[in-house]
Amino acid sequence: MNQSALETLGTSASASRWQDVAKQAGLDFEVRKEQLYHPRTNLPLFGTYGIFRTDNDAFLGVVGDRYIPIQNATIFSFLDSIIEDSAKYERAGMLNNGGRIFVVANLLKEHNIHNSGDVHKAFLTAIGSHDGSTSVRIFCTDFRIICSNTIQLLLRRERGNGVSVKHTNNGESNMYSRLRSLEQVKEQFSSTMEKLEFLAEKKINSKVVDTVIEEIFGIKNGIENASARVKGSVELVKELLERNDNNAFPQFRGTAYNLLNAVTEFYDHHSEVRMTDGRVNQTKEILRAESSLFGRNAEIKANALEIILANAQQLATISQHKIYSLAKQTESSVLEQILNNN
Repeated sequence: MNQSALETLGTSASASRWQDVAKQAGLDFEVRKEQLYHPRTNLPLFGTYGIFRTDNDAFLGVVGDRYIPIQNATIFSFLDSIIEDSAKYERAGMLNNGGRIFVVANLLKEHNIHNSGDVHKAFLTAIGSHDGSTSVRIFCTDFRIICSNTIQLLLRRERGNGVSVKHTNNGESNMYSRLRSLEQVKEQFSSTMEKLEFLAEKKINSKVVDTVIEEIFGIKNGIENASARVKGSVELVKELLERNDNNAFPQFRGTAYNLLNAVTEFYDHHSEVRMTDGRVNQTKEILRAESSLFGRNAEIKANALEIILANAQQLATISQHKIYSLAKQTESSVLEQILNNN
């Protein structure tokens, strides 16, 4: 995800107090739930309510009987109870006039993969909605500095990771009951960095690359039988694999870590996005950035990490990272050398 997309999605939040951050990002508003009525009969629509901003009466979405709004201030206050003085707010903002909101806190924790200069940083991310589209979710995000790629480390509720709280009568109390699990996010970041270093020591081959790509893209009958659209995506992933971040870290070329970076770069910067009727005023860049942080692409990338880890278990370990030179070879020949030679 590039910086311009982040700038569009959110407001830089350098203040330390959450009240100041909320004001800077335009999130210092509350919402109210109101009964909706039939426009002709003026009778109440059973079980149908609207969510409105209290500051400007903007309509944000339709919800049901059980929906109880969780206010922005509650989310900020909860994050404060987790990070205390060990982090700072990095970015906050809204989408669709406040229908969806997000807050990102820098946990001031980073890791240098094999002391190469390839630095990852840990962020605590909270997303919420006032349009009925999603629960409040809080998870840890890994941000790779070299190309602004992101991987959600704590995303899936069914695996017991992170926090996901529904907008119900006991939503706020449920949020605080999960506090202890989120206090362990730094440990989760360290654990994930160990996994990335493991991948950086595993040499991939053409067969593993195809196996991983087929599983990530859901290809059932071989890449050669996939649709033209999917084939184009696969070719781009392989091209990104060959580029290896423009060879910023040559020692990682041809590793499972190189493959993970190619996949995440594809979904953060190049994947297709759907321009629905309700999103016609948004650019593809914004939609892709939103999906990479909070939506389908975030889940795909988290799943890709697990797929690559599973396939890397039986791969040969690189005893010493070799730096391949492109000076006297074509890019394709170097790729063949890396992927096919032991």
